[in-house]
Amino acid sequence: MSIISNGNIGAVYQPDYFETSRVLAADSALTTSATAEPAFAFNVGKNERVVYRFTLFYDQDNAGDDLQYTIKSTDSDGNAVAPAFYSEHLNAIVPGGTAFLAVTTTPNTEDTLTTTSTGQGMAVIQGVILGNASSATTVNLLLAKEADTAGATTVQEGSFLELRRF
Repeated sequence: MSIISNGNIGAVYQPDYFETSRVLAADSALTTSATAEPAFAFNVGKNERVVYRFTLFYDQDNAGDDLQYTIKSTDSDGNAVAPAFYSEHLNAIVPGGTAFLAVTTTPNTEDTLTTTSTGQGMAVIQGVILGNASSATTVNLLLAKEADTAGATTVQEGSFLELRRF
C-alpha cells in the first residue's frame, strides 16, 4: 500500500491498483451530437486528485465517421469548470491499424481519432485531474462520430472506466 498525502484529510493509505471500475453494459451507437455516457461519469471533490483510465472498444463502418470524445468537467449547474490541474494521454489503434498518440493539458476540448479506414479500433484515454478549490465537479466522457453518414460508429459493450482517488 502507498502512503499518499491528501490536501483534504492528510496522509492516507491507498491500494496500488485502480479501485473503481464501470463497464459499458451494451453497445452505444454514436451520432454527430456529443452525448455523455452515464457509465463513464465520476465526481471530483474540491482539491481531490483522481487518476482515471477509459478503455474504449469501437467499430467504425465508414471512413470519416471518426470517433470523437471530450472529457468535460462541470459544476452542479452544468457549467464547464477548469480543474486546478489536468493532463490527458491518448493511446489508440484506429481502424486500419494505425497508432494514434496524443497528450493534452486542456480540459473540455474535443479530440478526434482520425482514420481513412473502417473496422475495429481501441482507445485508452488516461490522465489526472486535480479538482479546483472552489467547487466539486462531475466529469463526463462525451462521445460522438465526426460525420453524419449512413454508417454507424459504435462504442462496444465491455468498454470500461477505471479510477483511483487520492
